[in-house]
Amino acid sequence: MTTAMIIGGGVAGPVAAMALQRAGIDSVIHEAHPGGAEDVGAFLTLQSNGMDALRAVDAHRVVAQLGFPTPVMRFYSGTGRYLGAVPNGGTLPDGTVSHTVRRADLHRALRDEALRRGVRIEYGKRLVDAQPGPSMVTATFADGSRSTGDLLVGCDGIRSRTRRVIDPSAPPARYVPVLNIGAYARGVSTSARPGEYCMVFGRRAFFGWAVAPSGETWWFANPPRRDEPTEQELAATTSEQWRSMLLGLFAKDRSPAVEITDATPGPLRGWAT
Repeated sequence: MTTAMIIGGGVAGPVAAMALQRAGIDSVIHEAHPGGAEDVGAFLTLQSNGMDALRAVDAHRVVAQLGFPTPVMRFYSGTGRYLGAVPNGGTLPDGTVSHTVRRADLHRALRDEALRRGVRIEYGKRLVDAQPGPSMVTATFADGSRSTGDLLVGCDGIRSRTRRVIDPSAPPARYVPVLNIGAYARGVSTSARPGEYCMVFGRRAFFGWAVAPSGETWWFANPPRRDEPTEQELAATTSEQWRSMLLGLFAKDRSPAVEITDATPGPLRGWAT
């Protein structure tokens, strides 16, 4: 049987393994983190075409049980003026629309579904190099171990080591000079209606939120940052430092950004785009 080594066990890795399995290709997922990366990120929106892609590997049902549909986006200026609304992606013939889910829940559901189908995942396997042979490719990992397969598939994100191994001249990911912060607030009453995102072009930063069926407010902010911070700098920034920065950025906006930020228990974490 043809075998594949999948590098990266986040969201894309398990889906790639399930797709290859349907094509008769056995896969092993090699994940760099020692126990997965379930706590990375906050939430994300799967557009309807993404849900349709999951349907192709019969994994859409496990994801549809998570999060909530968000088919509409409404936009406001920092002065509070309503700018308009647009669909948040298309609608499939069966009524499927975009779906907002916690990244940790999405990752866990797809990983568990891949495991249920017999896909093997090996943790602590950070790719260092790969060398093609006459008929197989051999991957070398940071722990000194090696693995061989017919295919090497990169699912290791925007800073993909696999991409650099395959094409050393490939351009690296380019830093976009804004940061991302995402979290959840409780006990806040806003104008957002179920199933819609509200987005604010603030005077100093962008802010967005949606209200989950539970009443919890899922929000994100994009504070500007000209130079790219290191991972160590981001990790050392405390929740209260993030909160203080956001409250200052949104203080003069006519939006619920300050109230939502204040009502967020934390932890608050930021990451680079």
